[in-house]
Amino acid sequence: MITCLIIILFLVLILPFTKLVERNLEVFLFIMGIASIIVSQVFNMELLKEALTHPINITIAVLVAGLLFRWFQNPIEETVLTVSKAMPFRLFIALFVIILGLISSVITAIIAAIILVSVVSVLKMERKAEIRLVVIACFSIGMGAALTPIGEPLSTIVTGNLN
Repeated sequence: MITCLIIILFLVLILPFTKLVERNLEVFLFIMGIASIIVSQVFNMELLKEALTHPINITIAVLVAGLLFRWFQNPIEETVLTVSKAMPFRLFIALFVIILGLISSVITAIIAAIILVSVVSVLKMERKAEIRLVVIACFSIGMGAALTPIGEPLSTIVTGNLN
């Protein structure tokens, strides 16, 4: 059993870098999860119930946020451009990264990533600067999102165990 689980872990760590798995990452991870459940022989009705009910909150939050961003795309873009022109650009970027990290604990990492994409797509930046901004903002989102009970797996496990 341990050998099979180590093989599954190795596959999960290596195969996402291949083109086929990269394009179908969700399906691949789902299959690997099922394989690890089968190998570990831990399948029961409680696990099935948790797997079916746990993702509901984050799914609803992402659906609502996605719809809001679609409906209010033009005002959001205009606001971002207006604010970025009203202050020094470096200050705007710094405040954006800091605020995005702080609010990601309230709005979840996925919604913060949607905000990041919408803001970066509006700003006209050089490719290298854009990549730096996205990487720094992702770190900020990750640190802030660890505080939310519905978006990040580790914080969900902790808050679930603490009731």
